[in-house]
Amino acid sequence: MSENVPKPISAERTIELQALRELDRVELTRRAEEGKAAREGREEIAALTAELNEGGTPEKSADEWREELRAAIEGDKKKRKIQVITLAMELRASSEQFPFTGIVAEEYDKMRATEEECPGYTTPVVELVKRFEHEGMKVVLGKNPMSGNVHILPAQSTNIEMDSISPKQLRLSDRMHEKLKELILLCRG
Repeated sequence: MSENVPKPISAERTIELQALRELDRVELTRRAEEGKAAREGREEIAALTAELNEGGTPEKSADEWREELRAAIEGDKKKRKIQVITLAMELRASSEQFPFTGIVAEEYDKMRATEEECPGYTTPVVELVKRFEHEGMKVVLGKNPMSGNVHILPAQSTNIEMDSISPKQLRLSDRMHEKLKELILLCRG
């Protein structure tokens, strides 16, 4: 007589489930604050920058303004990181394969130069492009999903070290999935 005992969950799946729970909580907060916070954050950074350029005010020294500006920018980076992780998790969870739109020419040139300096370090760019064109592409997260490391792989690959490119290296397209486009723009900062 066999009992219905749940199968153990792998460590990777446990981390992924924890990250998803955290992202659900964060996503609710993000959606509530997204528009207003983004505008206020940009306005605050612009105001602080203007004040800083004027050398501060009698109430605050230039160093105090610099620290406040740094904190505002750091807060903006954290929000962007959460948005990147959330979008990447949504795109990954959909298991969708996206058509390859190409690599930005400047990024392609950098990849080729790196390839020439360090041959064999990654899959050759020409080969990667052929695979992307043939297989399509998918979004994956690094080993620690909360780190914000997002990778684009050929759809049939699982080798992040050899076959990945950064979302910011992808060429944008009008026909591109909107969430993928948003991810690329966020990664470009």
